[in-house]
Amino acid sequence: MTEGIQEKTNRSRVWTTIMELHRNGQQITRQRVIELSGLTYHIVDGHITNLIEREGTLRRVIDGVFEPIMPFAEPRAITVTDLPDGMMIVEIGDLVLTLSPVEVRMLAKRLQGDAQTAANLQMQHDVGFLTHEVQLRLMRQRQEQNGLIESLQAEIRAMKKKGAPPDHPRMASQEPATSIRQGSLLS
Repeated sequence: MTEGIQEKTNRSRVWTTIMELHRNGQQITRQRVIELSGLTYHIVDGHITNLIEREGTLRRVIDGVFEPIMPFAEPRAITVTDLPDGMMIVEIGDLVLTLSPVEVRMLAKRLQGDAQTAANLQMQHDVGFLTHEVQLRLMRQRQEQNGLIESLQAEIRAMKKKGAPPDHPRMASQEPATSIRQGSLLS
């Protein structure tokens, strides 16, 4: 009986910590939840897995970073009609609002921040995606460069074993391959 109570308490602590991190705009990771909740890795990991796979209230943004899935009511149809006298009719589902030009400006000021926030979040997502793509490309290029350096060094060693003349272009020095490896291309 006490295990069930402890289980609910631990789940509650994990969820409360996740929601607090989310409200504060911080990344939600297992490590942060462990630090803030005071629970062990195994307990936090188990609850996060359940929240993702069984309950569906948490989702992976990227590996190791999560965000809560906030349930909202089904969106209603919205229509906006501008009238010739400057008035505006806004219909949201069954609700009809008739707004004066002053009220429209007041509402626009209020919604401007939400629109800007949405645009910033989308830009942040796009930049993160592009950054990840660039990092993957750089890693592939570094692997290719390392492969080329190793093949050139192997070719030089083979030529030395065969007794190639020292004035041969590949035998002149092994320095270029070493300097490339230590250069800014691979750091």
